[in-house]
Amino acid sequence: MRQIQTKTGATGYGHQLDRVRRFLKRVEGHHQSDVEFQDIIWSFFQHCWHLKDWVKHDPSATESQRESVCRQAYASPLLKICRDLCNGTKHLNLDQARS
Repeated sequence: MRQIQTKTGATGYGHQLDRVRRFLKRVEGHHQSDVEFQDIIWSFFQHCWHLKDWVKHDPSATESQRESVCRQAYASPLLKICRDLCNGTKHLNLDQARS
């Protein structure tokens, strides 16, 4: 089994979870400009939504964990907003919001 290990020591989806936490700190921190804040907040939404993909493809996660995380991500109203913001910024528009 191949693992991705980061400078922080995290492996697998822990790497992405650490990234989400770092971006949350940036969102909560001081910003030089509105543009800087906008860049940080878009990245935060994207990293939040993609955390479920990291779990889904992490060989160290059990099948039960993968299914639970994906099910909960698609059921969460807040993560659905992250998904729509993520896809809208990535693809320049949102074809249709999903409920």
